[in-house]
Amino acid sequence: MKKENKKIIAGKKTTNKIINIAKELFAEKGYANTALEEVVGLAGVTRGALYHHFNSKKGLFEAVLEEVLSDMYVQIMKATRSCKDPWDKLLISSRTFLKTSTHPVAKQIVIIDAPAVLGMDGLRRIDENYSISAIKGVILELKENYSISSINIDALVEAIYGATQQCAVWIAAAKDSKKALSAANSTMELLYSSLKEV
Repeated sequence: MKKENKKIIAGKKTTNKIINIAKELFAEKGYANTALEEVVGLAGVTRGALYHHFNSKKGLFEAVLEEVLSDMYVQIMKATRSCKDPWDKLLISSRTFLKTSTHPVAKQIVIIDAPAVLGMDGLRRIDENYSISAIKGVILELKENYSISSINIDALVEAIYGATQQCAVWIAAAKDSKKALSAANSTMELLYSSLKEV
């Protein structure tokens, strides 16, 4: 039993080490320019060990993406923890997502590479437990506290998720990311204010 536990702990350590190294390489070089040989060399593992933990380079990328999305989600939850009003929570969630998506790691992995490697459906599937979950939680609070019952909740979640993702893509491509972030925040605020009139 103890041997089994040690094996599980060692396996988790190896997995985390590979993910952290891959995250650095993907963020610095991008998915296409990162070779698995670099990952295994820096992690000090064999290619077989990597494939034991991850089925493929794409599988490794998905694990890295999930970790980055999880970090972004934690930042969103921290930023909205003290919000009493769901409208404020929606606005701050959006601002936090857009701000964290400008970080070099999130920008490269989530905004640039994820749609290209996995497609929007693949990114959305993984992001279901993170950004989408955060948006849906706030929308349900709004429905409880305000009269937005005429709006289809699922459609609204998709609209907000799509808008924030596209704003993040636009910011990533902008020459002046600070200016673009400010413009995106103002635009999203305008969209949210229109919901109050429904």
